[in-house]
Amino acid sequence: SDVAGDARDTTAASNGLIVPEAGDDVSETDGARVLPPETSATVSSLVETVVRLMHSLAEYGLPQFQEKSWLDRGQMFAALENLCKEKVMLADFVLLKRRLLQLSLSSMVQEVNNSGLSNNVRLESARQLFELVEVLLFDAQKETAPVMPDVFDSNQLFSIDILDNCYRLAEVFYVWESGVTGSAIQIRRIVLRLLLAYAVQLQQDLCAAAVSRLQPVLRNNVFPADVISYVLMKLHQAMTSSSSQGHDNLNYFLLPILHVVIQQHGETLQLQDSLPGLPDPTRSSNFQHEFLKFITTDSWQLWVDTELDSSYQAYLRVPFKSGLVKSGELWMNSCQLWQRNELLLQHMQSESNDLVNKASLDPFYSCRLSERERHVVLEEQLTNQHLSTLHQWKTTKRLFSGERDPWATGVSEDVFWKLDRAENFSRMHIKLVRDFTGNSHRDASMARDQAEIAAAGGNQGNTGTIPQTLKVQKEARVRNMQQDRLGDEEWSLLTAAMTAKNNEESTDTVVHRQTCTMITLMHTVRGELRITSNHIYFFDSRPHAQRDEGSGGDYVWSLDQLREIHLRRYNLRRSALELFFIDQTNQFLNFDTVKVRDKVYRFIFALKPPNVIYNQARSPAELLHQSGLTKKWVHRQISNFDYLMQLNTIAGRTYNDLSQYPVFPWILSDYTSEKLDLTDPQTFRPLERPVGAMNPDKDEELHAKYESFEDPSGVMDKFHYGTHYSNAAGVLHFLLRLEPYTTLHIQLQSGKFDVSDRQFFSLPSSWSTLVKNPNDVKELIPEFYYLPDFLKNINRFDLGHLQTGFRVGDVELPPWASSAEDFIRKHREALESDYVSEHLHNWIDLIFGYKQRGEAAVEALNVFFYCTYEGAVDLDAITDDHERRVAESMINNFGQTPSQLFQDPHPHRLSTPAAGKIRTQQEARAMAAKMPSIFTDLKSLKASFVEVSDASDPVILLAIPPQQSHSFIHHGMPDTLISVSQSGLLGLHGWLPHSNSKQQSFTFNFDPTLVSKSTRQRLSQSFAPGLLLTSKLFAYSQDGRLLLTAGHWDNSLRVVSIVRGRPRSTTTIYHHHDLVTCLCVDSAGLFVIAGSRDTSCTIWKIVLQAGSASQLASKPVQTLFGHNAAVTSVAISVELDMALSGSQDGTVIVHTIRQGLYVRTLSTMPSPLFQPNIATPATRPSAAAAARRVESTDGTTASLLTQLDSPLSSCTPTRGPGMGSVSTGQMSQEMAGRDLGPEAEASMMSMNSYVGATPTGAGVIAGTGGGAGKPSAALPLITYLLVTESGHIVMTSTTKNGNQSKHEIVTYTVNGVHLCSTTMSRKPAALLCHENYIIIADGNRVRVRSLTSLAVVHEVSANASINSLHIAPDGTHLLLGLKDGKMVVFSIAR
Repeated sequence: SDVAGDARDTTAASNGLIVPEAGDDVSETDGARVLPPETSATVSSLVETVVRLMHSLAEYGLPQFQEKSWLDRGQMFAALENLCKEKVMLADFVLLKRRLLQLSLSSMVQEVNNSGLSNNVRLESARQLFELVEVLLFDAQKETAPVMPDVFDSNQLFSIDILDNCYRLAEVFYVWESGVTGSAIQIRRIVLRLLLAYAVQLQQDLCAAAVSRLQPVLRNNVFPADVISYVLMKLHQAMTSSSSQGHDNLNYFLLPILHVVIQQHGETLQLQDSLPGLPDPTRSSNFQHEFLKFITTDSWQLWVDTELDSSYQAYLRVPFKSGLVKSGELWMNSCQLWQRNELLLQHMQSESNDLVNKASLDPFYSCRLSERERHVVLEEQLTNQHLSTLHQWKTTKRLFSGERDPWATGVSEDVFWKLDRAENFSRMHIKLVRDFTGNSHRDASMARDQAEIAAAGGNQGNTGTIPQTLKVQKEARVRNMQQDRLGDEEWSLLTAAMTAKNNEESTDTVVHRQTCTMITLMHTVRGELRITSNHIYFFDSRPHAQRDEGSGGDYVWSLDQLREIHLRRYNLRRSALELFFIDQTNQFLNFDTVKVRDKVYRFIFALKPPNVIYNQARSPAELLHQSGLTKKWVHRQISNFDYLMQLNTIAGRTYNDLSQYPVFPWILSDYTSEKLDLTDPQTFRPLERPVGAMNPDKDEELHAKYESFEDPSGVMDKFHYGTHYSNAAGVLHFLLRLEPYTTLHIQLQSGKFDVSDRQFFSLPSSWSTLVKNPNDVKELIPEFYYLPDFLKNINRFDLGHLQTGFRVGDVELPPWASSAEDFIRKHREALESDYVSEHLHNWIDLIFGYKQRGEAAVEALNVFFYCTYEGAVDLDAITDDHERRVAESMINNFGQTPSQLFQDPHPHRLSTPAAGKIRTQQEARAMAAKMPSIFTDLKSLKASFVEVSDASDPVILLAIPPQQSHSFIHHGMPDTLISVSQSGLLGLHGWLPHSNSKQQSFTFNFDPTLVSKSTRQRLSQSFAPGLLLTSKLFAYSQDGRLLLTAGHWDNSLRVVSIVRGRPRSTTTIYHHHDLVTCLCVDSAGLFVIAGSRDTSCTIWKIVLQAGSASQLASKPVQTLFGHNAAVTSVAISVELDMALSGSQDGTVIVHTIRQGLYVRTLSTMPSPLFQPNIATPATRPSAAAAARRVESTDGTTASLLTQLDSPLSSCTPTRGPGMGSVSTGQMSQEMAGRDLGPEAEASMMSMNSYVGATPTGAGVIAGTGGGAGKPSAALPLITYLLVTESGHIVMTSTTKNGNQSKHEIVTYTVNGVHLCSTTMSRKPAALLCHENYIIIADGNRVRVRSLTSLAVVHEVSANASINSLHIAPDGTHLLLGLKDGKMVVFSIAR
């Protein structure tokens, strides 16, 4: 009754009712029905009552502070809007929504005031409410309108109640304070816009209310310059408009605000410098009068049109526009969710109607149709069930009997390997992964042997296809080749409508659908490409039963991760796109026609992916010019390898298509000497000559062949070579020993291996054949410069015998190469040598440049078969499907020439001295101001000492996060140098890698909080009693915002925020069941890996907010098992998809990050025991060790560690606070419902096999304390572990034998091949790697070793033992933490 009584006092107009004059008929207007006057009061009461009921339902019937609740509330508004559009409402929708928001604002103000809290949850809820308010009041307004954009009928939309509640909430959440982020910035923007809109209203009470609130906000708070520019421009526009329209009274309200803005924030905009004639704001009595005159001057208008408008427009384009997009997201999501639910209801109604209709059909036809469908479904279910059961059985058998699994038999099993698609930043495929579907291809070997026996019957030529091939060639011949680019008329199709669509506050809505084919090495998968506003999807259209294991499936890629998109050819048709992503993956998609490809390309670019480069150029040559790569190469800023790889990529060469595989040159001609001499020009191949004309004796023969060739049909042009330097057969010839290329080679050879004498079995023999045989013109592939594994028969295929009786296995290497790894290293050195650098431009002219086509190509003896050239064949002109397949087969066999990138001779590369001389004076000054890397001149290092602590509490961690960012205001401020002492004392010092002082090469600002005991900041009091802290217990995010700590008595992993020098514990994670012993963050700052005494490791994702690290995810990405004893060291590389863990059991286990798959086991002992293909009892857990992994829920483990490798006498509980038991069944349930591939399921089963189970099913993962899993004294303990960017694995170990200890350092390749090892005199205190160097601290010495040979390159010493080691970003300084509390900084002496 009270509600109804209050409603009666409310006018009909206030509720949005439309009341006609007396005697008028009831009619309809926009959005509401017109009612007779006699019923308006009753309906007004009804409307108010219903509005309050809806508010109560939305406010108290849903969880108040959940994002989903706001979607449900939004659906209510969407339903109201739809009813309003259908003109069945008794009130206007906009005013109804305003009334609901008024009640919501009042409720939130009351809720916050009653609770006295304004936490983050309420802040997020308030942000969503403010965004709805903005959508209501400003939805139809355009911020860029020239005059008074926010002035409209205030009686309908504006109310003091909304303004007052919004202002109160802004005060409660402290959005006016400087330094706010995230939701607070969004609320501040909306409230500021609201205050300015009210301030320019003609209704004086609204204007006065806004001015009274806006003045103190601007007077008492600090705002960025772009926000002040926005405020000043809005006020200027309002005053200009009001004066021109005769509303001078409005100026008397706006002038005090302008006074405050200029007085308080004039220095921010540098007004006194830009406007010398501006009146002094401190003269309050005359300022307003003088300012009114001043704004009419030309100087003021010029400043507004140039500087102020520029800053104003910049604010509208980025911060303001992004805020508007966020404001519209909730409303758009709510509308779309309501529409989906409405469609679902309509669909249900339609289904009901269909059921009624079907009930009257002939029962016979209905039964027959049902039985046919049931039969088809049953067959498909049986097929899928059979495949799934077979797959699960293989997975179970494989993983329970693996080398690190409890059921391992100790008998060596066949393990097959394949090349992984993961690339590093140089586009190298360097990592091998297990091939669970691999085999030895014995059938192919037998088929080859039988074919050789039957070869005595002779070969018969196939001449029947020649006429048909000539017919196809004539039909597909292209005479005028155009550049593969989108013309201006095609780009103009991005109309204003498409641009407007991108500017809307859109959700992930479907923009375009298109059928296409995904091209991979092994498969071509037909499916549908779906482009949405935020993602790109690919859906495999094949039935599940037709998909091979490990191929096909559905994919989703975020547009934010898209880095490059290139127009590509497929079978010489310009119908493909290749997408490159930030995580170093790529996808090759082919479309039916060129027009379809171009349409998809335009749709993707219309969405404006934020991280795409090369987004302006349109042809490969334009892309290269835009990139500036050639200039960088000429000035020796990038290596020869990287430049060639980039040229291949831009020219359309791809790893996904064998006929367009990247091409690299032969560079050596000496494959017989015992020693490779890179200073002798005779060692190298003449790079100015094509590979087919390497022997000058062939020149006359090639000239004669070219001149004498005539094609009567007129289809084929003259050529020097009938084959090509890069085709599918040539690529498979070199990669024969490596899957998946082995399988492709067998398919190409009709199900068998090629004859042994035609295989790639010897490098010297291949070079000799190349020089002598005029038909062999194969260039090399990139793998010759980075992948030693393709030269080895790692899968032990039977490749047959040569005619000499020699059995083909690994590739025969030149005498100067001792191993495949040694060959790759020396071959890469040859590629980067001075001779190749001086002559490589000649080879580029032949392959990518002006000698590729035309008269220059003829003179250079560099003309190949016509159909290998870009644009020479048009498959779309062939109408017959069979003839098109013939043409495609011809193209695949002959190969394809890269896109031509240069029309003029390529510039030569400068010598090293010449490159240094051409730097401009500005560049020289910049280089002088920046400290060089210490590794450029290790012999000139100079030491500086800094007091950081004292001997009683020495520093054990020094770190300068490499990716620290500073705002515009703080640009040039020092970075943060993190120090942690033995007692856990945290120091956040200032650091700059340069100094104005001649005595020092750096600037160090000591943390003032460390001076006094009362201000010192200690990380935690929860470290395990007696635990000796080391640097392995700490890790930090790459942007320096988070510090992660381990070694706590409750087995937790803790996250500490160190933003702005104020450490604050944000998260405590309980997952391990024993002490966490080591941490490591990857170089990209995306993941952290933690190792524990419970023998397991966990990988956690670092959550990023606005590009900055904020916390760890609530659940681990992977939990890794396999060790028999405590984990002592970990390392991680996202680029290589590798997670490594070292243990007291003397082994290092390698897993993948994304799927958690076991890869291999390594050790510091380079013996067959630890080779990747061998499994023995020594490398797997025993049954007793596996049983010790499980204990009852009330059990406890043994004592903690002193130095992570020696026990204490005290005992502590195993589980941390809030940690319950975890059974095997529970873990399996957590993995249930996930679409796991064979390898992921293998990882899950491996995990369960290590957990075990109690008879009641309530077993828990426990620590290994009390000697559980304790390694024998003979096994080495892994002390340090790291993986380099180039894929080298480096580990150090300590082996105790009585009173003696052996310390060793060992390096492996990324694929587990032992490279070298050496012993050290003392136990290492720290281990780092930078470029091609390893830095090791032991005792008071730091030794710099070569990464490839471990030879000591340089050595420096300190006055005390070293506790910690760190290299500053860019390698400019080497920081040592000593036991006497000092920090030693080494740099190159000035």
